[in-house]
Amino acid sequence: MNYVRTVAPSETPVDLALLKEHLRLSSTDQANVLPLYLDAAVAWVETYTGRPLMRQTWRVTLPEFYERTWLPYAAPLVAVSSITYYDTANASQTLASSVYTAPTDGEPACLRLAYGQTWPSAYDREDAVTVTYTAGYAEATSVPAPLRQAVLLLAGHFYENREAVLVSAMSKEIEFAVTALCAPYRLFLREPAC
Repeated sequence: MNYVRTVAPSETPVDLALLKEHLRLSSTDQANVLPLYLDAAVAWVETYTGRPLMRQTWRVTLPEFYERTWLPYAAPLVAVSSITYYDTANASQTLASSVYTAPTDGEPACLRLAYGQTWPSAYDREDAVTVTYTAGYAEATSVPAPLRQAVLLLAGHFYENREAVLVSAMSKEIEFAVTALCAPYRLFLREPAC
């Protein structure tokens, strides 16, 4: 399985104004670095939890069709926009949406056959099947509060500790707080078949 984000979110679960309020900053002298800390914090939370925080598009490539396929970074799943595959003649085809189902309320999201359907035969290649889907929360206020708080804490930590290594300081408190906030929302990537 290979997966890649093809369309990044257009907004963050925490805006710069809220981050500045969290950091108790009133000036604009840190305007260049704050977006970097915010983006890094969001990326960490998404990677740790296995879920996109804001609306984004992902593409997964598979060597074959599976009875059921777990979709990474797909909770909450909005929709599967397309499934393409290479048929036995190695020609690209688009699979009809009536062949599969992808419930949007499952976590983690799972793509499976619709009742009475069968997967078509695919050509023997590593990228035989491509699934494109949209996932993530539509609005920042829809992102669970603990995940938004984890982003704030981590971005604040990056702001206060600008080096890769803390000398003579203990960082366990922030690590514990962030992982404790994220842990209930953590999804584990499974093998393609479910």
